Amino acid sequence: MSQEELGKLASLHRTEIGLLERGGRIPRIDTLMKLADSLAVSPMELLEGIHWTPGNSAAGAFSVSEPALPHRRRGDC
Repeated sequence: MSQEELGKLASLHRTEIGLLERGGRIPRIDTLMKLADSLAVSPMELLEGIHWTPGNSAAGAFSVSEPALPHRRRGDC
C-alpha cells in the first residue's frame, strides 16, 4: 500500500504518513486511531514491538522491533 493510499484511507496527508514511517513524528492518539481503523487492526497491533526507554535529564527514546505478524488491510480476510 502506498503512502498516498494509506493517507486517503486514514484522512491524513501522504507526507504525514512518510514522517510517521521514518520516525520523524510521533503520532497523536487520534492519528493512531485513524491509522488502526484504516488498516483494520487494533491500535495495540500498531504499537506492538515499540519499547519506550525513559531518559533522566535527557530525552527518552523509542525503539522498534520486527513485527510478529504482517499487518492486514481493510478487506483482507
